[in-house]
Amino acid sequence: MRRKAFTLIELLVVIAIIAILAAILFPVFSQARAKARQATCTSNLKQIGLAFLMYATDYDGKFPTPGGQRLINPATGQCEFPQNGWVQSAGAGLGQDIGGIFPYVKMRTNNPSSNLWSCPHAIPGQNNVFSPGQNYVMNDYVRAAHPGQNFTRTGCSTTSAGYFDGASDASLAQPAQTILVYEGAQRTNGSVARNGSIYFSLGATSAHPPIPVNNPTIYHSNGSNFIFCDGHVKWFRPEVTWTNDHRNQNAWLQTYNPTYWNVLVNVLRVGPGGGSVDMWDPQIGGVVYP
Repeated sequence: MRRKAFTLIELLVVIAIIAILAAILFPVFSQARAKARQATCTSNLKQIGLAFLMYATDYDGKFPTPGGQRLINPATGQCEFPQNGWVQSAGAGLGQDIGGIFPYVKMRTNNPSSNLWSCPHAIPGQNNVFSPGQNYVMNDYVRAAHPGQNFTRTGCSTTSAGYFDGASDASLAQPAQTILVYEGAQRTNGSVARNGSIYFSLGATSAHPPIPVNNPTIYHSNGSNFIFCDGHVKWFRPEVTWTNDHRNQNAWLQTYNPTYWNVLVNVLRVGPGGGSVDMWDPQIGGVVYP
């Protein structure tokens, strides 16, 4: 008695059907994973935003400072760093966190998937030397005073009073429309600065090309998550977080951060941007913007 078996043609048809189904489903699975990562990142940022509000409650309504450095001896060029930065450490590596918002949110590891201080898309710091997997950056302008990017872009060049003081929540004209923390592109070793804005980057070679180091990333459906000064979190495409108004803001971007400008216009081809509100400007009297 002859046994029945699949013919070669039938096997090829089945294989072709499986290949077609896989081609259809794999992008769906990839999108689902990306959405899950975005949801995790949003949850992380909501907890960090709450930590900022708790910090302000405990410190007379003032946020911690974004960071930066200040000239203390013009003769020698000696600089100092703030001791009240939102990210503050006693040294390099894991387990060195002190101060800032760390007492309010301590879930910090070198594994981005279990680290509240970074998005799951972030990469770990190499050899635990740098901030562990962190890719969140505080808006450099959320201070009591800022001399402007024209002064701070050359490095340690400001003696501005109030530069190391965090902004008072009462001084913010529109806290719900002012960026507090954003997702910045990391260096290839996993590090990133604790303060930043669209007006400066730390080099073109990043772990998340084509975005320059420290500028807002685009790995959440070509956009990024942002915490605002009232604590809420929202997704935006980076180019709509500033305006193209009578102040010619795009010219500022070209002047202060031409690398990022080139990426936006010539690589990503998203145009010069221009939302209805400038989300980077805290509109604080002592802050020169940009």
